[in-house]
Amino acid sequence: MASGPYYKVKVLALYIILYLKGNFGYIPSFKKEKHVSILVGNDSLPFFLKDKLDFDVLLDSVYDDQYSLIDIEGNVNKNNIKVVFDLGANIGTATLKFYQKFPNATIYCFEPDPYNFERLSKNISLLDKKDRIKLYNYAVSDSDNGKVSFYRAKSNHWSSSLKKRDCTEEEVLVETITLDTFCINNTINKIDVVKMDIEGAESEAMKGFVNSVFHTDYIIGELHPKLMKDTTLEFLARFNSFDLEYLNTSSGIFKFRNSKINQYL
Repeated sequence: MASGPYYKVKVLALYIILYLKGNFGYIPSFKKEKHVSILVGNDSLPFFLKDKLDFDVLLDSVYDDQYSLIDIEGNVNKNNIKVVFDLGANIGTATLKFYQKFPNATIYCFEPDPYNFERLSKNISLLDKKDRIKLYNYAVSDSDNGKVSFYRAKSNHWSSSLKKRDCTEEEVLVETITLDTFCINNTINKIDVVKMDIEGAESEAMKGFVNSVFHTDYIIGELHPKLMKDTTLEFLARFNSFDLEYLNTSSGIFKFRNSKINQYL
């Protein structure tokens, strides 16, 4: 896709429009998504912008790179990362970062929100090597093939959750799967990176990840203590075979490294 000054100006102009709409009391979104090109690392990738929140998630996932491994394993060989799980893929901003950063990885994306999943699919659809990304409209949890209530925050796609909260605007039924079952069904024997941002369902996800977790090198993500069943300490205690390399109690960002990781990186 073409990039350059025009596309940079276009993205900036769209942000200014949304910012002004919000300041003047209008909903800061477009009726129709805007097809733009965004710079991810050194690559220009397609993306469909819809609202101001899209800029926020792009800032966190892509430009601030909050799920980076650099601060816990500075010498990671990016070419050796082969399997990445993106739990709570949302509209695909972190997915795009993993796609660009780990050129040999297959990225498995899990997103239960039907609206987010539709946008995720669209944002992936124009990538040159989109076959590297596998999309699953599931909630990762502690049970398989179940139907559970999922609470959508239509005006804030970042806050939809298996947990009902003040911003909930719609309840829908979604399918669940455990990571252990998924790994068995897809013959996945090793996971290099798990990214987890699932709005309070962290405890349930880990209950369904009791076997494959031992074959995982890195687990990074964001905690939501007010929504989780576990306390923060109880949740951290689930990673008894991992070293906690980073924890920001303000943002909730955590980074674990398997203490038995092979030194092949």
